[in-house]
Amino acid sequence: MDCLLPLLFQGLAGEPVDLPAFFTEAPPRLNGRPTAQMRPGKALYGSPWPNQESSENFVVVWENGQGNIPSAKAALDALEEAWTALVDQQDWEPPEASEDYLIWVILSRELSGTGVTTLYTDGNFPQGYPVIYMNPDWSHLTEFWASLSAHEFAHALQYSYRTWSTSAEEPWYWEASAEWQAELALPEVNAYAIQAQYYSEQSHLRFSSMENSHQYGMFLLNAFIEEHLTGNGGLRSIWTLAASRKNARWDSIIAEDLQLDFEYVIGGMSQQLCSMDFNDAQHYTHPAQAGALEKGSSGEVFYLGSQYWLAKEDALVTASGDVLLASPEGIGEEITVEAGQVLSVTGLAESSATYSLQLSQIPEDTGETGAQNPKDDDTGTASETPAGACACTSGPSQRGPFWIVAALCLPFFRRQRTSIHS
Repeated sequence: MDCLLPLLFQGLAGEPVDLPAFFTEAPPRLNGRPTAQMRPGKALYGSPWPNQESSENFVVVWENGQGNIPSAKAALDALEEAWTALVDQQDWEPPEASEDYLIWVILSRELSGTGVTTLYTDGNFPQGYPVIYMNPDWSHLTEFWASLSAHEFAHALQYSYRTWSTSAEEPWYWEASAEWQAELALPEVNAYAIQAQYYSEQSHLRFSSMENSHQYGMFLLNAFIEEHLTGNGGLRSIWTLAASRKNARWDSIIAEDLQLDFEYVIGGMSQQLCSMDFNDAQHYTHPAQAGALEKGSSGEVFYLGSQYWLAKEDALVTASGDVLLASPEGIGEEITVEAGQVLSVTGLAESSATYSLQLSQIPEDTGETGAQNPKDDDTGTASETPAGACACTSGPSQRGPFWIVAALCLPFFRRQRTSIHS
């Protein structure tokens, strides 16, 4: 995926980016003068184009030489399927102006990336209405083209909750969310899954990094949230809260919505990546391993980035450095790991953290859970959870901010995987 939305965010933030005019200036045919209805119930917001194909909620248009009918129809099929899934079935707020007008989708080979969804304002829609651009040079990849259509429609939905921000911490979650929304919209199309490589091959980067497309791979965070914490609707809940937290960063919004410290949400994601416990794990790239785990293994991770180590023997692991450890056995400052399992090390220092790992024999009386809760209550008193015990509570209202063991005892929610057709 090479969505150009982050470029738009950078330009609006005043960074030295040469933005094409169409990012902020609507094409002449999008003149705000509605034409006759194209379909029962919805009109075209502007003038017809030389080439266009329409459906119930969208109109795909292109200049001569900039698109073709097969790519337009394929996009329409995917877009309508995404509308049915996300708007009709999952209750995402529909895009601005879409109640009365078809959503513009413009095919253009002049895009430097695969697609972008921008926002245009006028007197009728001072808050802006979204317009989708897609590069038809990618339409021959049928599953990717469908996933790209859903991805860009997801951005159109996101504008209903939150407009762009000048914060450098803003765009990563738009992309991480749009990739997961593509999965929610088209669960049988797994083209989104290849984006996991952008996290897995550079997992040590800051959680919000935009380097080397890292943001796309962070859809794994949303997969973890919905498959292991909240069940269906977790992502939409986060975006609903974000609508009332205009100036807040995504890490604080996610933490507030989940009632969990964000560092442990990331820690939980890294723990599940140790065992690849995800519904579509067979389609994901496993995190690159820093090496074989041994005494003195060391590394450096940026804030809430993680490195992964392969254990060659059973061991009790501790670390020097401001990091959080996780394995299939638990999460904490001191955990156990079994031979053949993967250990993750997540940085907690705001910039970066260097660390060194110490290995020792597992004491016989500790069991094999290795899970430890350093802050069991608001007093910060450290306590260990006995082997086999579960610290979870019965309802989401009782989830505390320090979940190291508790959240891991929550039931694993599994999405229904049925194909949706418009």
